Amino acid sequence: MKKQTKAPLNYKVKISTITIFIISSILFLAAYWRFPNDFAVTLIIFLFGCTIGLLMAMLVTPYGQTDAANLKSFSKIVGSFLTGYVLSKLDKIFETFISEKQYSDELTAVRIILFLCFFLLFWILVFNYRTYVIIDPKDSVSKNQEKIDQINKWKDMLDKNMISEEDYTIEKNKILDE
Repeated sequence: MKKQTKAPLNYKVKISTITIFIISSILFLAAYWRFPNDFAVTLIIFLFGCTIGLLMAMLVTPYGQTDAANLKSFSKIVGSFLTGYVLSKLDKIFETFISEKQYSDELTAVRIILFLCFFLLFWILVFNYRTYVIIDPKDSVSKNQEKIDQINKWKDMLDKNMISEEDYTIEKNKILDE
């Protein structure tokens, strides 16, 4: 398994992570405060929303070309399942949901909203980290190779006495500092 390298966290990723944590905590505590007796099911819905958000974000933000190819085949399988089986059952679920009085209470509405909120919050969180923090090792290898090539070019010029040792050291340090 290839090792992923991490870029330094910029302030936007830090702020979004802290904001998502704060919003998640507030929603979580509000759900517990409002419905403490029914919190076990609400917790499962919270975890399900987080998991689905995480999976969806992983599907749309692959690390590299290999990961993209693997995720593309996986998303085709999931897409086939969703369009085939789930959509055929969706109208029955919707009819039951609307017609039954037990599903039109405040608790159910809160659970649906919590599911959607946690789905979106975790989708944003994973998307941010996979897009802005994790770096594909192939990208870092190619960048390092470019630096090596530039330094070798300057080294060749030094060997041919086209530049001084001092100029070579200055240029090498500039390349390494990039």
